[in-house]
Amino acid sequence: MRARLMPVLSSVLLLGSLAACEQKAEPAPQPGEPGSGSGQALLGQPAAGGEGVKVALLDAGAEPRRALRYRFDDRANVVMEMTMEMGMAIGMGQPNPTEVQLPPMKLFMAIQPEAVRPDGALRYTFRLDSTDVLAGDTGDPALRENLKAELKKTEGLSGWALVDTRGFTLEADAVVPPNASAQVKDMVDKMRQQMRQMSAPFPEEAVGVGARWEVRMPISTDMFRIDQVATYKLVKLEGDVVEMEVELSQSAAPQDIKVPNLPTAKARLQTMSSTGGGRMRVALGRLVPESSMNSKTHLAMELRMSDSAAPQVITTDMSLRLGLKAR
Repeated sequence: MRARLMPVLSSVLLLGSLAACEQKAEPAPQPGEPGSGSGQALLGQPAAGGEGVKVALLDAGAEPRRALRYRFDDRANVVMEMTMEMGMAIGMGQPNPTEVQLPPMKLFMAIQPEAVRPDGALRYTFRLDSTDVLAGDTGDPALRENLKAELKKTEGLSGWALVDTRGFTLEADAVVPPNASAQVKDMVDKMRQQMRQMSAPFPEEAVGVGARWEVRMPISTDMFRIDQVATYKLVKLEGDVVEMEVELSQSAAPQDIKVPNLPTAKARLQTMSSTGGGRMRVALGRLVPESSMNSKTHLAMELRMSDSAAPQVITTDMSLRLGLKAR
């Protein structure tokens, strides 16, 4: 059963890492906004045919109020440390789902500012320097080694991005290593999503403690399309330090999906829903926030290994804990 589960587990892990990278995603500007880009690869483009990103201020909060804006420093090199813990219950037609607790995974990404434009926007480069899989509570050495091997393939991925003072990514690109596998190419997409969470999205209006704003956005990836709603609440504002509570929900309509580890298989997403939340601490002079997020996701997909094979419904209930901090 373990051997039969591994390809599916690896694919579900990719789905989970996608969800992780999107947990704090902020939108790119609407067409017509300053820095909306032209001819550059945008990180996390709105889904084709969708209405695009909608940012709405729900409550301006208490006085005193001020507009929240980043004040980037092009001398502030930093290493971003991302920690991800994931547990799953995977059903493949058997009476009892198979429960899998993945060991904690760590990724270390070097962030190097290059230049601050006159309008305050920052161009920076990034490079995934190293990854690791900790021992954790799992008693399966083979699973840990498999995850280490998969993460190792992503090391060296690099690129650049341009982010404005409200936290919107204006332009970006990522470099795919020569002869990269389908899994590594998929992880490049994950890195693009990760870059979108480097800075929290701020509303245009002045806000005070207690302020709440909502970000609605469709997210289009190579695997499937997701509708996401994120609600931010400003709980602390002292000098250049901003603390926020975040609530998130994601959903996806039934659709055909691509499974990177099973290129010949045909899969269709039947349902997907996710809820979560956490807390973010942002220093307005730094790009990388300190955050802790938790989420629970349920998805069901129909998998057909070949045209002649009978379809199989796979269900996954996943819990995810994601931590982000600067070193």
